[in-house]
Amino acid sequence: MKSIPTITAILFFLLATPSFSQEAFDPAKMDPAYTNTLVKRVDKFLVDLNIRDEAQYDRVRDMVVRQYQEINWLEENTEAKIKDLKAQTEMETVLRDAKTDAVKSKLEVELFRLHTRFIAGLQTELTPEQVDKIKDGMTYGVLERTYNGYLNLLPELTPEQRRYILGNLLTARELAMDKGSSDEKHATFGKFKGRINNYLSGLGYDMKKAEMEAKERAKVEKGKKE
Repeated sequence: MKSIPTITAILFFLLATPSFSQEAFDPAKMDPAYTNTLVKRVDKFLVDLNIRDEAQYDRVRDMVVRQYQEINWLEENTEAKIKDLKAQTEMETVLRDAKTDAVKSKLEVELFRLHTRFIAGLQTELTPEQVDKIKDGMTYGVLERTYNGYLNLLPELTPEQRRYILGNLLTARELAMDKGSSDEKHATFGKFKGRINNYLSGLGYDMKKAEMEAKERAKVEKGKKE
């Protein structure tokens, strides 16, 4: 039987190999229709930032649009490379799997760099509160809705438990920002909601019972208004 290098060693080698390096992003090659769609999407949530200076508004919008473009571009390139690897049926399975893992790892590294640069750029133009609004805009406001949902579901939550929930949702938002599709963004929040639910269940909270009680409270409130 042949000696096979460890997966870690293979990944290190492949990530350092020129053939796996990332070509430079060129915004001029982006589909104009897709860019226009992004501009309209970004305009919708930038309104909430109340940016008075037109030049500043344009700079911020350009940053956010480019972030969307680069995320999409990175994901499409990664998918193309993985598809190409799958087509190389003559390659040993272990090596093909290792190369696929290397491509995926490279994507995570590039997304992290992109995320860090993006946030740093926003911070030069905006207040922390405005940066948060952009994060919420890029993730459809899921954080606030989910957090408020937990508070409504379990009004007896302690400050410590609330901090745990909010901390996990903040992490989910940071990760969801780097996802290219709506489904991926919601799936990211879904993973952290699962973690939160397990935490609450471990503390003795009956989530199904809490949902039923929340529905009853909603009915009572609706009846009062009528």
